[in-house]
Amino acid sequence: MYELEGNYWWYVILHELTEHYVKKLSKAGSLKMFDAGCGTGQLMTRLKPYGVVNGMDISEDAINFCAKRKLENAKLGNLNTWEPLCDEYD
Repeated sequence: MYELEGNYWWYVILHELTEHYVKKLSKAGSLKMFDAGCGTGQLMTRLKPYGVVNGMDISEDAINFCAKRKLENAKLGNLNTWEPLCDEYD
């Protein structure tokens, strides 16, 4: 996934569509975003110019790739059991 995200059609289209709509929303100001199941962090990287992006993934390998991308806001966790603190992702 880490190697394919930049040029495989599925990821390219998904990320372009997401960025298109986030860009529209960001005109009102800086956004706070959460990437549930952030994978290796390519989408988080693309969305950083529009505000603060936090991510979570169940895969330790995925989080290690996020660290390779220098994404400090990507955390290891299971979304099925996660109970966020009110200010955890402020």
